[in-house]
Amino acid sequence: MLHALIWALATGLGGTVLVALALAAFGKRRPPPPLAAVNHAFEGLHWEPPPLRTLRARDGAPLAWRSYPAAAAQRTAILVHGSTGDSRSMHALAQHLATQGTQCHAIDVRGHGSSGHLRGDIAYEGQLEDDLDDLVRHLRGLGEVSGPLLLLGHSSGGGFSLRMAASPRGELFDGYVLAAPMIHHAPPLARPRVGGWAVPFLPRLVGLTILHNLGLRFWEHLPVIAFATPPGDTTRTASYSFRLQRNFRPHRDWAADVRAVRRPTTLLIGDHDELFNAAHYPAAIAPLNPKIQVRLVPGVGHSDWYVSPAAFEALHGALCQPGV
Repeated sequence: MLHALIWALATGLGGTVLVALALAAFGKRRPPPPLAAVNHAFEGLHWEPPPLRTLRARDGAPLAWRSYPAAAAQRTAILVHGSTGDSRSMHALAQHLATQGTQCHAIDVRGHGSSGHLRGDIAYEGQLEDDLDDLVRHLRGLGEVSGPLLLLGHSSGGGFSLRMAASPRGELFDGYVLAAPMIHHAPPLARPRVGGWAVPFLPRLVGLTILHNLGLRFWEHLPVIAFATPPGDTTRTASYSFRLQRNFRPHRDWAADVRAVRRPTTLLIGDHDELFNAAHYPAAIAPLNPKIQVRLVPGVGHSDWYVSPAAFEALHGALCQPGV
């Protein structure tokens, strides 16, 4: 980092670096008020999920997940929660899928729950892909993958699943199911301010992006986005660092990610989604890649994918369709 800083100063970029440092240091905002459209789905629920399991990831940090065996499993799915959550939020869905013949493993994405050492942060962009690779290899080594292996992600987890599908390691999975995926944070795909769910620290994001592009990455642990979680809820991850928010979503050129998907993929989004403009998804996604089927699910809102029987049946159908 010191060498990169010296290089930037020596090449006449000192002014740019100073401005970027100032933006990064002081460009923070208050978190948004709690958003009932997301939080209400979990109010009053008293789930008792199975105990966490852990492995040591390639960096030695713990990687946590929960398993839901299925009798005579026909397929296996790794479930990826959305922003602020952890594996517990996937409990009702995983239970339902297991009764329908899908063995499930619900992961705590690093920076959430019990995975990693830092809440709301990771060590480097790309670490989430490394973690998923480690988990898949571990489960295969234990003989806990039956039939086709699928990746199912919701919201930010769906956006990350798209990123994974487009990556060189996309063929780790036989297919992908994206539930209300966060493709891009701005209209027309997203509602203004993502429906009130997230507040980005724009000055800090701009400053850290400039520094990142110059190879100066020493402040990328700083939070750059806050979510509308209930105050005092310490079980949720209420903000993300620069490197976590970059990794837990598609790349900036999300259309390139869509085009790069090589495995059969189904994208489901409810027509009552409060964060994203569901009606815009088919025209934005489907023409870019014939391997991706886009379906609108009537009557389903953004968080219903965690609790609604109609949403569960739509996901089960997507997992069972030919080619997935």
